[in-house]
Amino acid sequence: MTSRTNSTPNLEPLAPIPGRPFALVCGLGLLISVGVGLLVASGAGGDERVLLAVGGVLAFGGALFVLPLLGPPVITPERWGLGVMLASMLRTGVALGAMLLLIEVQGLPKRSTTMGILFGTFVMMGVEAVAAVWLLTVRDRLRAVARKPDGLASPFAGGPGATGQGVGGS
Repeated sequence: MTSRTNSTPNLEPLAPIPGRPFALVCGLGLLISVGVGLLVASGAGGDERVLLAVGGVLAFGGALFVLPLLGPPVITPERWGLGVMLASMLRTGVALGAMLLLIEVQGLPKRSTTMGILFGTFVMMGVEAVAAVWLLTVRDRLRAVARKPDGLASPFAGGPGATGQGVGGS
């Protein structure tokens, strides 16, 4: 009778995604997205009311990048990517809802309001997606290095192999 433990996958817990690089990249992306949105709205003929509204919507929607940074128990390392997707979905809802309110209720010009919010939102979503893919890829590569069958541990873990030598020190 054979044991099933040899055929089960290694279900070790995932390392948490480092929050500081994500926060720095997305914070910079927030500033860029507000700037792009304001430039586009201004170029489309937006007045001061439009620019103030567009800037406020983009700042609020862009700040949703903090949701994946909440960490456990709200966002676990296994579900971090879903947290980023949730923030992106909420940002889309904020942008669409704000456009509806600003254009239909407040009577702001349709073209400049829509273009400013959409361009700024797309920039923020792109920056956030690139940051998330980058950090998830780094985590997966570090896990793969730590699992190498040659007996070497991750050079980042400080264990055997951290100096580039094998387990036996050769």
